[in-house]
Amino acid sequence: MSTRHITWLTATTIWMINPVFTGCEGPAPQDEFDFGEAEMLDVLDDMNEETWNIDMDGLTYEVTVDFQQRISQETAANISFIDISSAHACGSRSFFAEADACLDVTSLPIKGIVSVLPLDSEGDPLHNFPEMFVVEGSMDVYGTTMNNADIWVQGEDFN
Repeated sequence: MSTRHITWLTATTIWMINPVFTGCEGPAPQDEFDFGEAEMLDVLDDMNEETWNIDMDGLTYEVTVDFQQRISQETAANISFIDISSAHACGSRSFFAEADACLDVTSLPIKGIVSVLPLDSEGDPLHNFPEMFVVEGSMDVYGTTMNNADIWVQGEDFN
């Protein structure tokens, strides 16, 4: 086993045994978060209504998305192998020990379709139909305030 793997294994073990030792004070109370699942779903709806033009390799592509929540709290409650307590309104909140401080992370599992349509120099589509990619991933918000959200998706033919 390499030194790097041993270092990560040791650090992870110490963190799991005693998160206070690594600088974490534990999760923020639920009432400290100024957003919940509904606000995250509103952001998804706003994204679904947008169209982006992206320049890459000398071409312009029109990109649209159709994202939705991958699993709801109610669905998770009916699946015996998924343990999501009622206090976790957005799926799960994770805490990372990073630079002797904890970072609150709220993740919403998502799935959907990313549509990509190449455009010519005049802005007209080069094809009649966009290329569509089925993806899944998550929307992540770092901290207790939803100033911004990161979307991470991947699919069989899309990364």
